[in-house]
Amino acid sequence: MTTLLGNLDPAARARIITMVDEAHEIAYAQAVSRQDKTLSAVINGADEVVQRIFNYAQGGMNPDHL
Repeated sequence: MTTLLGNLDPAARARIITMVDEAHEIAYAQAVSRQDKTLSAVINGADEVVQRIFNYAQGGMNPDHL
């Protein structure tokens, strides 16, 4: 995934990152409104992983920290 994102032009990569961030926000809001703490925790954990992937794809972290 990092390779695919890293090979995209910055504008396309930014659009994908924005769409995934919005999807996470929607899913988290739905889990909270349903008072599903387990699903909320899973979504938060997935969001952390995805953020690390996006950061690395943009030239951020060392891959050993993923």
